[in-house]
Amino acid sequence: MTRKRKSGTAVRGVLFLDRLREALSRYADGVHALSAPASAAALEGARARLGASLPPSLSELYQLSDGLWLFDDTVRVSPLAELHLVEGRIAFGTAERELMLCDEQGRVFTEDEDGDRILVAVDAEEALLVWLAREGLLIEADGEFKEVFDPTGELLPAVQRKRNEAARKRAPLGARWALEAAELALEQGGKEGEADRWLRAAIDADAGAPAPQEILGSLLIARGLVEEGAQALARAAEVGGPARRGERAAAAAAAARRAGDEGTRARMAEVARATEPEMAARLVTEAEAALAAGRLDDADHLSGLATALAGDEVLSPRLRMRGRLRPLGG
Repeated sequence: MTRKRKSGTAVRGVLFLDRLREALSRYADGVHALSAPASAAALEGARARLGASLPPSLSELYQLSDGLWLFDDTVRVSPLAELHLVEGRIAFGTAERELMLCDEQGRVFTEDEDGDRILVAVDAEEALLVWLAREGLLIEADGEFKEVFDPTGELLPAVQRKRNEAARKRAPLGARWALEAAELALEQGGKEGEADRWLRAAIDADAGAPAPQEILGSLLIARGLVEEGAQALARAAEVGGPARRGERAAAAAAAARRAGDEGTRARMAEVARATEPEMAARLVTEAEAALAAGRLDDADHLSGLATALAGDEVLSPRLRMRGRLRPLGG
């Protein structure tokens, strides 16, 4: 009698479930909560309701538990009955209070309150193992926090780096973790060159993520590469969620104006106006208030945004006069 060999995907799924069970077994009751496995009928019902099959890693996860909680409320995988589609992707839970989405290829993204999305892992298995590793650096087996906070309650810098390294090791294609590495490089040492490399790695992994484009654009502009920076800011506006689209478009328009790129300026101004028709007028009002309060840098910045959207004529006489007394974009 010959034995059938399991496919690579099946073997990987079994290994993942074994690793997940082993990881969860280290913790006391109450740190994690699992439900009973989903039945074949429930999985088929979810497929029929969504109009699409669950990607293999997500299906395997539900065969272990029809919904689960990890580290109290850090990660929540919703029961099958709560699955729904968001722009063609399956919303299947939350991680660190951000929505988790799975696309047709099984890739997992998080979406924040502004509607910005970023790739976390290539599948649900990888994503959960990332969060188990990261939170395991904070939480003892009994559920209590380790000595990982400074006197102000912030995570120690070394712990932040270890959490990031753990994520990048387990999800090397996760743009979210490359972005986090860039942010840590800037926050913990002003290492702009290192941050630049991580931001470009994040963009390579997920060109649809706005945050790496936005931060890279700001770094490029600060370096004097205004045209390239304006293009990065424009891409951030184009791919980002609706909440900050107008704000990002206005910033891109202002940078493009400084670079002499009229095409990008006009295109981004139109995006900003479509998002908020009275944005230029609002910016002028805010600039006037900043000028009256003596916040000159804020007034100049807001005036520059308004001008990029609607020209100098939108400015009040005071703001227009001040604009003539400083360099363009200063």
